Amino acid sequence: AAAAWMLQARSYGVSVGEPDAEAIMERLCSLKKCNKPLDLSPLQINIDGVGVLVVPFGEEPALSVTKFLLQARSKGHVLGKEAASSIMTAVCQQRTCLAPLDVADFSLNIEGIGRFQVKYGE
Repeated sequence: AAAAWMLQARSYGVSVGEPDAEAIMERLCSLKKCNKPLDLSPLQINIDGVGVLVVPFGEEPALSVTKFLLQARSKGHVLGKEAASSIMTAVCQQRTCLAPLDVADFSLNIEGIGRFQVKYGE
């Protein structure tokens, strides 16, 4: 019940991170016997040749994936739309994803010059 409530809170844009979830559970379990502990561990997925993606408890997976992809690119890894979408799919198989990963190309129309476009991942 507590996990579902925290997921509902996230759907409203309220992130309940590990410390807050731990405090909530401690208080709830002092009032009512808890039969199953809440798993507060982060999700960790090894992305071959790139690194370990970590999704902290309570964080929207798309945010964690975006941070991971930006760090990977800063280290010289080339990860396009397909790779990003595959990573997101793997994460969403293990965590509930409420927001999609934005893999849109960047486009800027410069008046008098034309359109400047950068493909996702470049």
